[in-house]
Amino acid sequence: GDNGKVNFSIGTGNWHELTTDEADALSLNTWYHLAAVYDGSYQKIFINGSLAKEQAVSGSIKVNTKNLLIGSSPTYLDRTFSGMIDEVRLWNIARTQEEIRENMYIPLTGNENGLVSYWQFNEETGTTLIEPISGNDGTLTNMDDTDWVNSTIPFGNGTSNTQIVSSTGNVIFTDTNLTMNFTEKTGIDTFVVTKIDTTANKNPSEDITVFDSQYWVVNQYGNGSFTA
Repeated sequence: GDNGKVNFSIGTGNWHELTTDEADALSLNTWYHLAAVYDGSYQKIFINGSLAKEQAVSGSIKVNTKNLLIGSSPTYLDRTFSGMIDEVRLWNIARTQEEIRENMYIPLTGNENGLVSYWQFNEETGTTLIEPISGNDGTLTNMDDTDWVNSTIPFGNGTSNTQIVSSTGNVIFTDTNLTMNFTEKTGIDTFVVTKIDTTANKNPSEDITVFDSQYWVVNQYGNGSFTA
């Protein structure tokens, strides 16, 4: 809401509301990875793996008997999400920033510690959303088969690796089959490489060689500059 700002609210007996700044407002017609985390001390919002906003909070999240809704509000029925949703994950532990970054483009196995529910939105037909972890299958409302669309997010089975880069030279991203030779580097930045073992569903417009069964997503976190 509020022209693209992201809001994360929890109740611990008191109401704690966290909203991102205007500089981190979401744009239309763009995929984003959003993660909301509460670890008992801090409430945090991550956008595409970057910490967008946090505040100090304490106390346990209160239990209630309302249904879990994705894309709607149990209290304000006119507050519905106008957009596309894919890969919804619910945890009972606080995921770290590195865990969030390294799993943005890779499906979960279902055996991850703390994973409570996982909706992949892969059915392609019907109005039932399968949830294999806890059996929390969902019912899709106001939807028919024409509303199912193919996702264009980079996503598939693969591996990720994180490296801190502060100087020039070769950096090996373990288990991703990718090495970057940094020829120029200023500042200290975190680089996360994800190898996805499938044919890319979206390619650059340049004249490039396209591998038929693998591609890589490379994200830089930080303000340094580099040539590689």
